[in-house]
Amino acid sequence: MVSSSDEDEDNAVLVNEAGRIVYGGRMEFPPWSFRDVLQVEPHVIEKLRNDAMRICRTEAMDYGEGDRSRGETFFIGANEKPRCALEQMAQEIFFFHARGAVHYSSLSGAEWWCVVMDDPDTDEVSWHWDKDNSIQDEGIHLYPHIASVTYLCDVGPPTCIVMDARGQLQSSRTESTECSIKPGIFVSYPEFGKHTSFE
Repeated sequence: MVSSSDEDEDNAVLVNEAGRIVYGGRMEFPPWSFRDVLQVEPHVIEKLRNDAMRICRTEAMDYGEGDRSRGETFFIGANEKPRCALEQMAQEIFFFHARGAVHYSSLSGAEWWCVVMDDPDTDEVSWHWDKDNSIQDEGIHLYPHIASVTYLCDVGPPTCIVMDARGQLQSSRTESTECSIKPGIFVSYPEFGKHTSFE
């Protein structure tokens, strides 16, 4: 069981042996790519891009300390009102993927972050695990049921997803990466309006 404090039992959640929150119903986990998911007016696209530029404070995500980035992550609860266009999109993505799951809306939602690459030829997002970094210092490694990438442009390097990797994954800039990988890498190239999801 995980909670934000020992005294706050209302925020306690049950975690399984894989480090994931237990839920009812079902969700689909294989990697998927959906094209043209952003069927919105041009002014909404501009709003999403402006939000990303305003929110993203780093040129690229630099994993200098362990596997943590200098970038900032945000959380939108399932029952919260979005504060910007990106947060609304993150919440809608959550509802899309969680539509078959039984969950507590007061404890559920989406962690989201954005990357703005000034130079698509040199900027990068280094290898990393998707997990809740806010509780990692307490020795708790909580992983999302579904991670995703939604592209607002057609340029930049591909997203490479290693399927079923176990071990200590370090920055791609380090000389050695201690990681045991079963065969399978899913590669998703940037394409405006494309949404890629994976376990």
